[in-house]
Amino acid sequence: MRFMAYKDHRRGDTLTRFSLAPLVERTGGRPCPVSRAELQREMLDFWGRERVQFGKRVEHVREDNAGVSVTFTDGSTATGDFLIAADGSHSAVRPYVLGYTPDRRYAGYVNWNGLVKIDEEIAPAHQWTTFVGEGKRVSLMPVSGGRFYFFFDVPLPLGLAEDRTTLRADLTGYFRGWAPPVQKLIAALDPDTTNRIEIHDIEPFDSLVRGHVALLGDAAHSTTPDIGRAAARRWRMRLCWVIVCAKTTTLRWRCGSTKPCAVTGYATWC
Repeated sequence: MRFMAYKDHRRGDTLTRFSLAPLVERTGGRPCPVSRAELQREMLDFWGRERVQFGKRVEHVREDNAGVSVTFTDGSTATGDFLIAADGSHSAVRPYVLGYTPDRRYAGYVNWNGLVKIDEEIAPAHQWTTFVGEGKRVSLMPVSGGRFYFFFDVPLPLGLAEDRTTLRADLTGYFRGWAPPVQKLIAALDPDTTNRIEIHDIEPFDSLVRGHVALLGDAAHSTTPDIGRAAARRWRMRLCWVIVCAKTTTLRWRCGSTKPCAVTGYATWC
């Protein structure tokens, strides 16, 4: 990916376009996005598929002097010195850490996303392109394998009776009159592999750790995908873990102090 651009929703005119070359020069690496499924596949291959168990749902967490025990809904258990709960926005471990179950808030819009083959009549193959207007957006990002990752965002009420059977007609209606590349994208996508998500978030928490149990990822900071703070927090978490793995230390950030627990290395975030 070499450029980013924003375009007018009806005419398709470029509103702004900028090169990523300064970023490449500063970091020494060019942005090369990959799909989530591909990333997960690479991670499984790297760490070993035989070490990962699927279909496990946490039912109960317990701590004692021996460590942490987890009971799953299938009746099986697992024990360890500590537990890292990276179980997503609907985290089953989060209530144990917080002591309550926080409400998820509807952010007021629906997101459709998926993958299509790159077509330069829709957008350049080396550019992240976003059409904006009417409080909506359509975005295409080049990813590996000669594909675009695409998404549509539309402000809508919660709970509409829409699914894959109505998907193309729904998008056609919401984006009627938009530029020809948007219409071509709607025609090219596969409804059977396109996701429809009602976007939610959760208020930030004061603590992400209880005893020897720590929240990580969306379990810890379930934000809307268009908020850069989510990415920033992931990087700060990653930095924290790198430092903690390298040596035992107390981490202090410019925006305030953390009081890391001995096991996880962090307790609070700004």
